[in-house]
Amino acid sequence: MPLQSPDFRRAADAVRLGFFAALKKHESKLVAIAIQTEDGAEQILGAYQDAVRLGVKIVIGPMTRGAVSALAASALVTIPTLALNVPDGDSALPRRFYWFGLSAEAEARQVAAMAWRDEQKICFVVHPDTGLGRRGAQAFAESFRWLGGRVMQVFAFNPSDNAFPQIRDRLLDFESGCVFLAADADQARLVRPYLSNSLTVYATSLVNAPLARPRDNVDLNGIRFVDMPWLLQPDHPGVMIYPRLEPAGDGDVERFYALGIDAFRIASELQGSPRVPQFDIDGVTGRIRLGRNNQILREPTAAIFRDGVALPRDDTGPRQAGK
Repeated sequence: MPLQSPDFRRAADAVRLGFFAALKKHESKLVAIAIQTEDGAEQILGAYQDAVRLGVKIVIGPMTRGAVSALAASALVTIPTLALNVPDGDSALPRRFYWFGLSAEAEARQVAAMAWRDEQKICFVVHPDTGLGRRGAQAFAESFRWLGGRVMQVFAFNPSDNAFPQIRDRLLDFESGCVFLAADADQARLVRPYLSNSLTVYATSLVNAPLARPRDNVDLNGIRFVDMPWLLQPDHPGVMIYPRLEPAGDGDVERFYALGIDAFRIASELQGSPRVPQFDIDGVTGRIRLGRNNQILREPTAAIFRDGVALPRDDTGPRQAGK
């Protein structure tokens, strides 16, 4: 874990706390140690080799995308390894190398599938002009087109510019369809009033800030999105057995804490399986199973904002915009 990195320490510590909370809850016989690193690939590869020399049975990490990619491309992986991010490229991965994480692009593709199931045929894409915004917008657009949908137009905005009326004027001509909003909660609050109420708005979990008060989310009402049971269903039997993070953190911290819980559960499956593992976990980050190319697939929960509150969607079929 990059616990010595100023940029990633906060997220890494949340993952560590979640992992050890699950380890204690399940009274596992596994003995776990946290190896602290910075975020440089060279140091992390050295730490990985040290862990293997110590005789560990499974490694959880690295956590940064660059380090995960470096490890995947190396010849070092000889024991089950659960990386907590997406490796770059399409090259074949080492046999015992698995990867799992909270990818914004994966969520965008899942939202595209949700919009298609809702019988949406045309969609506009609106995103902040940032790297994360562009990646989410591209992932949604590619997936929606692949499913058979039509992306009418892509709008990029800078929150400091007053470009929102242009988006509003373009959407006024459409009485049906949808908008994918690749934005976080603050950005979504700025642009949402300019989006036609005739269009159904979709987003990823970025739009859900758990510490926000309902009155702060009034402009988000009707937005459909996906997020993890840890935040949407705290009373779910599979969620409430784990201790909550104290004090409660913002969305990023809570999600990384939940990632640590599910990383333990996946690691338990990988460590106990001498062959290709098969599992279906009702996790706190979503439904979890093993996919192709050793990817650990995560299916989050469909949700909607109602009265300023993020709630699980209680339907699976199409509904009118804003309902």
